[in-house]
Amino acid sequence: APAQFKINGGGDDKHLGEVVAAVHNYGSNPIRNVAVVVTLPTNGRHLILPHQEMIGPGENHDFRQCYQTWIPLPGSSSGLKGKAPVTVCFIDHTDQAWLRTSDGDVARTTVPYPFVEEALKTFGSVRE
Repeated sequence: APAQFKINGGGDDKHLGEVVAAVHNYGSNPIRNVAVVVTLPTNGRHLILPHQEMIGPGENHDFRQCYQTWIPLPGSSSGLKGKAPVTVCFIDHTDQAWLRTSDGDVARTTVPYPFVEEALKTFGSVRE
C-alpha cells in the first residue's frame, strides 16, 4: 500500500509531520527483521522507518514515524499521495533476505540490507 502522510503547516511553511506505511504478510510463515524505506518523490529523500522484528502470517503492521525534525516539502503536498515509493526488506522462514517494492518488484538481497544502507547515505535522508 502507498505511504500515507500527515502534513503540518501551510504555504511555504509546510513540512512532514508523520508517515505511515502499511505492510501485510501474505505468506503462510512469519517474516522477520522487517525494514521499510519511503522515498519522497519531490526530492528523493529517504525516510527510514523503525524496524519491526516480526510480522506473522496474514498479519498487517503499520510502520509509523512522527518527525520532530523539520522536513520541508518542496512543491505540492498533493504530489505525495500514492506516489512515494515504499521498499520493504525482510527475511523469510528459510533465512533468505528479500527486497520488495511498492510497484511489485521482488528480488533477493543480503543482510545488512544494501538498499537501507544506501538510503542512509543519501543526502537529506532521515532515520529517527
